[in-house]
Amino acid sequence: MAPVSFQGLCQIELFVSDAQKSLEFYREVFGWQEVPIEIHNYRVLDTGPDCPFGVSVVERSGKTESHNNVVMHFLVEHPEAIGAKFKALTGTDPLKRKVPGYGQVWVITDPDGQKFGLFCRLENIVKR
Repeated sequence: MAPVSFQGLCQIELFVSDAQKSLEFYREVFGWQEVPIEIHNYRVLDTGPDCPFGVSVVERSGKTESHNNVVMHFLVEHPEAIGAKFKALTGTDPLKRKVPGYGQVWVITDPDGQKFGLFCRLENIVKR
């Protein structure tokens, strides 16, 4: 049997305690718009035409489980632009760290504590 491939990734579910607050965060920081459809308690996001999988916001009642076991990292050319939107919305600076020989990672956190990494390749940093 062949190993499960990440090319087969088809859905990411983001569990949140306040869907409206989270949808605002994702819209303002990442530019992800809500699709006007609800499937049970799933709120589907439009993350762009090239996204090969679905992304949904799922509101949970009560305490939301910790979901920092997986941090999704996105390849971006200008993490500072997303970082500025994050700071404007939250008042918090992104966590920034260099990855010697590779580039830079900025980590931001949504209203429920889910972390997202923004990776910028070294050659894009050097060009600026």
